Amino acid sequence: MEISKFDELIFVVLQHEEGVKAAVEGNLGLAVFGNSIADLTEKILFEVQNYFKDGFDGSIRIREFNDTIIKMPFIPAKK
Repeated sequence: MEISKFDELIFVVLQHEEGVKAAVEGNLGLAVFGNSIADLTEKILFEVQNYFKDGFDGSIRIREFNDTIIKMPFIPAKK
């Protein structure tokens, strides 16, 4: 793997309803699990260092989305 191909890695954080978080980097297929962003950060650094044996000279972005669920009352179909 050429280091120059990747100048930024983006890990997307998903949260399970039980509080466990997963951070996934889709281009390389890296995934880590943890209970907090600090925990994920530590594990992400370890995985990136392990993947790029010769070094990585780019940035790592952790992207966390928060969804808002809107509950609507039942609306009958128009006839």
